[in-house]
Amino acid sequence: MIHELLLALSGYPGSIFTWNKRSGLQVSQDFPFLHPSETSVLNRLCRLGTDYIRFTEFIEQYTGHVQQQDHHPSQQGQGGLHGIYLRAFCTGLDSVLQPYRQALLDLEQEVREEIRERRLWDSCLGHVLEFEIPFDVVT
Repeated sequence: MIHELLLALSGYPGSIFTWNKRSGLQVSQDFPFLHPSETSVLNRLCRLGTDYIRFTEFIEQYTGHVQQQDHHPSQQGQGGLHGIYLRAFCTGLDSVLQPYRQALLDLEQEVREEIRERRLWDSCLGHVLEFEIPFDVVT
């Protein structure tokens, strides 16, 4: 399940961690064998994945939109967000997300090194939960 969690936290939901446009990532209801406390912790981690997906969607939406506006100045009056400040914000937001991506890569390397499952879980919490406060500040 740790591989599916890492994929979900990287923005790739699946059958265990599902995506809903309104509520974001969450543990699928199709897994009744999980203890409620495990589901609670996993859903807490899923909030980070949800924020990450929404941040990356925002970056993709508005950096693409900004570039399009630069090439078609006649469309500037059509509304929507555009401009150099938005591009700078998206670049900064992408830079802020880089340590999160690196933490996920570090976790993946630990998985490959076959660390015992309990120690791996503790490591996962330590690496990823440190981003809760910065993500909350941005959202």
